[in-house]
Amino acid sequence: MDENDSTPRAYRSRRLDKAGREAAMDSEYNSVADVDLTSEHFAFFREAGASEIFLTLIQTDPKDTVVNRNSVREEAKKYVFYGYLDEDPENFTHEGGFFFAEIWDGNLYEAFRNQADIVNATLLEAVFGESRINEDRPSSDAPKVSELSPDRFFI
Repeated sequence: MDENDSTPRAYRSRRLDKAGREAAMDSEYNSVADVDLTSEHFAFFREAGASEIFLTLIQTDPKDTVVNRNSVREEAKKYVFYGYLDEDPENFTHEGGFFFAEIWDGNLYEAFRNQADIVNATLLEAVFGESRINEDRPSSDAPKVSELSPDRFFI
């Protein structure tokens, strides 16, 4: 990563791909797609400070919903594949993007309203439902899911 990058550390990507870091030689996986998230991985993320929302999403297979991808689950698989869970959970810091950070912190409404692309918003609605997302609004003045403009996905 660029030392001069002024992006807050929590929001810088580790660029978890082959160019960014090679998997450990003793990895049991040949690719990120081979990673099966286990109860040990869930426990690690919980101990590292992940929210229940994050834990629910990484256990959700997109095939069981109306979307074709679950970016939170895929990011978690990358952390496993590239050995980021080999450290102590107390020292683990995720470095995903804004959407990932909101989900990690348990800010369901903020993730849905301000950070989710159309696929992630659809995933959140499918997994948690509109009423659960509305319950997470920061105030009763914040617009409900049904009041948000669908244009927010298009710039």
